[in-house]
Amino acid sequence: MAVPPLVEYRGNCHCGAFKFKLKIPELNQAHSCNCSICFKNGYLWTFPARAQFTVVEGDEDTTLKSYLFGKQMMAHKFCPTCGTSVMEVRMPHSTQVGAPSLGINLRTLVDVDVDSLLVHFFDGAAVLKPPYEGPEPVAAGVMAEGTTAYHGNCHCGAVAYTLVSPHKISKSDILQLQHLFKRCSTVDIPGHKYNNFQRRGFRIRN
Repeated sequence: MAVPPLVEYRGNCHCGAFKFKLKIPELNQAHSCNCSICFKNGYLWTFPARAQFTVVEGDEDTTLKSYLFGKQMMAHKFCPTCGTSVMEVRMPHSTQVGAPSLGINLRTLVDVDVDSLLVHFFDGAAVLKPPYEGPEPVAAGVMAEGTTAYHGNCHCGAVAYTLVSPHKISKSDILQLQHLFKRCSTVDIPGHKYNNFQRRGFRIRN
């Protein structure tokens, strides 16, 4: 079987403190997971060999910060300046069968149309143990009739909040916002999904 030609892709965090390149076969697919950390970060993954990944600027261990949780099998690396989630690295003590040694968030790559990729879904929420337990929700306070409270938090629980919306958020609302912000670099890199609320409907834990 013929070896596919390699294509060089460049990537970076949003502020540019960390830059890298991948030399891999042309991208035509991505991997999505619904585990707690992948879902919150909106990851789309590719899993290159370590030899296919090269740091161009910055340092993987000092420019980026690592976030570990649960059994600490994978280090999720992000830029502490701009917040971009860049990659994940399997820890040496990991016993997770089939876990990749390196994962790159495709949303950090330059000039890659992620919407054109075939996405393979992995049900990490059902497979990966132990199940994620978030913090207690922030009390919504007195709510007007017809409003809906939505509770959220960062993954580690250091920040938790409640949004009170005058209407229920529908799938069409989310799709409309995704289309609106499609070309915004600050939204696309972390994979964020936004909605607009009046400030008085926002409560954060002190």
